[in-house]
Parts: sequence; C-alpha cells; structure tokens
Amino acid sequence: MISPTPWIERSFNFDFSAGLYPCLLERLRGTPARIEEMVHGVDDRLLSKKPNAGWSVKEQIGHLMALEALHEGRLDDFIAGKQILREADMTNKDTETSNHNEKSAETLLKNFRRARSNFVLRLENADDSLIQSSSLHPRLKILMRMVDWFTLPVSMMIITLQRSGPSFYILFLFRKVQRQGVYAIAQSCWIRPIIKYMAEVSATY
Repeated sequence: MISPTPWIERSFNFDFSAGLYPCLLERLRGTPARIEEMVHGVDDRLLSKKPNAGWSVKEQIGHLMALEALHEGRLDDFIAGKQILREADMTNKDTETSNHNEKSAETLLKNFRRARSNFVLRLENADDSLIQSSSLHPRLKILMRMVDWFTLPVSMMIITLQRSGPSFYILFLFRKVQRQGVYAIAQSCWIRPIIKYMAEVSATY
C-alpha cells in the first residue's frame, strides 16, 4: 500500500464548480457518523494507545475538534472580507496539551459532533456571494474561494485516524467483516486509499 503524502506536502486544485458546494456540505455533515462507526465497540485502551510516539485515536479526534475552532475563525474571516485568512497553529499546542486520552471516547465524539453541527449550520446559511468570495490562504499562498477552502477539511478525518497505527485499522476491518461478511474485505481494501482522502471537511491548515 502506497503511504499517504504528509498533509503539509499536499497540493490542491481548485478548478471545480461552486455547484459542488451542497455535496461537500453533506460530506462535512457526515464526518461525526463516520468516526463513530470506526470507533464503536473498540476497547478504550486501544483508542488511547499512542503508535510510535504519534497521536492516539482519541488525540486524533481531539485534533479534529481543535480544527473546528480554526474553521469557525476562517469562516468569520470570509464573512468579514479579510484579504488573508488567519493562520493555523502548526505546533498543535491545543492537541498536545488537552489530555484527550484521559477523556472518554463518548465525550470526545459528542463534543466533535456538536461543533461540526454548528459549523455546518453556518455554512448552510451562507449566500452565493459569500460561498464564491476569495481570500489568501496563509500557508499555501494561494487565493481560494470559500468553497475551495472548506473542501480541504474533507481530506482530514480518515487521514488523521489512520495515523493512529495499523492495529486500529485492522480491528475496524475485522468488525466490518463480522457485520457484512467476507465481501467487506475486498470492499475495504479498495476503499482504504479513498477514505484516506475523504477525511471530512475540516479546513486546510
């Protein structure tokens, strides 16, 4: 399996129609449900396990939660007509210091679902002029429309969770096979590279 390109090394193309906005919005809305499916029934010790000094599944979920604040802030920037979007904290201080492993997965998931629901509600209320308004992304140094910007988070959820190590993914696959049968093995094998990039509209750093 080809290793995924590190997030900060990825490049993006924004030549798609703004008419994809409703579809992208639905992918954003579905992020909490996808994460919940992946962690449902998984032992808490595995969700708290840090692979090779990386983040645990709980910490990855907490990281997505921290990104919601960035998304909300950048949405405010678009609304205010700012020429440059606010920068992300590339040190990930919030994720590193929030002790997510001491929290229950249920609490983390509820908090993320609440935050994502609020974000999606704001996006649903955006008018056409706002959706197509542009600002400069501070790290990528490119001008992007609001619809371009929030598609990038669509690329974060599974990428993030898969950093939590193969044992978590194998358990997820095993449980999927238990529920759906052997066909799920083949299905998951070709789906895996895709869901890495389907993350969930959590905006670009």
